[in-house]
Amino acid sequence: NFGFTQLNCGQTLMTISDGMGHGQKAYTESETIIELLEQMLESGFREEVALKLVNLMLMVNSDAGNTATVDMGVIDQYTGICDFIKMGAAPTFIRHNGWVEMLKSTSLPMGVLESVDYERITKKLSDGDMVIMVSDGVVEAVQGENKEAVLCEMIQQIDEVNPKEFAACLMHMVEQETAEDDMTILTGAVWSNMPGDF
Repeated sequence: NFGFTQLNCGQTLMTISDGMGHGQKAYTESETIIELLEQMLESGFREEVALKLVNLMLMVNSDAGNTATVDMGVIDQYTGICDFIKMGAAPTFIRHNGWVEMLKSTSLPMGVLESVDYERITKKLSDGDMVIMVSDGVVEAVQGENKEAVLCEMIQQIDEVNPKEFAACLMHMVEQETAEDDMTILTGAVWSNMPGDF
């Protein structure tokens, strides 16, 4: 499941959550996680508090020790600063002008520990940058020994600047490989309204 939400505080929230396994239960858990995170952040909860509460809910309600990855990008529309919060998630990519940056994490998924294990990476986005978030099924579908590096190369090859068209192009390239898991690609591009302002 994924979410792309405009928050009242002038922020854009991008989220991907991938529940353990396949089927309706995994779908429902990831959907619930995204909905709760969006509601809490919209209500003014800090990210850390929201993650702790949702993690507790998952541990209490899961009778089979199920887990779910959480990949969040909180973009400040006034400053261009983006806080990436990752829990067991696949790498996130930022396409800058002429190069691609990869953000990786070694944190555990949600629902594993009572204390929330997450990593926060803060980046300043510039005019024309594009954020590309993917589920692990996208990475696993790529052929090659270093799948993440190959995915970086794929991203750099695409000239499209429209986020929707970019995601469609990348999905088409990945789908030509061997897909064995659910695949989600979530993209967002940023533009400055005036020189010197984000």
